[in-house]
Amino acid sequence: ARKSDETALKTILEADDNRDVNAVDSDGRTALLFVAGLGSEPCVKLLAEAGANLDHQDNSGGLSALHMAAGYVRPGVAKLLLELGADPEITDDRGKTALDLAREL
Repeated sequence: ARKSDETALKTILEADDNRDVNAVDSDGRTALLFVAGLGSEPCVKLLAEAGANLDHQDNSGGLSALHMAAGYVRPGVAKLLLELGADPEITDDRGKTALDLAREL
């Protein structure tokens, strides 16, 4: 997911029924947060279809996938996340929504 490789991600998701699509790294970031920041709409969709928590927040600022998409100027990913049901009202540790972050850019 960190490389935003749709084919590899699809292979991994299809190969392991016991996978945890919400597994986190040491900063509490999931694969969805990484691919949202990288701007990979296909990978976001794959992870969402596999059950990824769209509203998960990391423990390094309280950022969600929507925050990542906004902060890295990925409007297509932000739109997709909203269409999939991500909560636009979630605030980060500074009390900012993803829209607030987008306005700051």
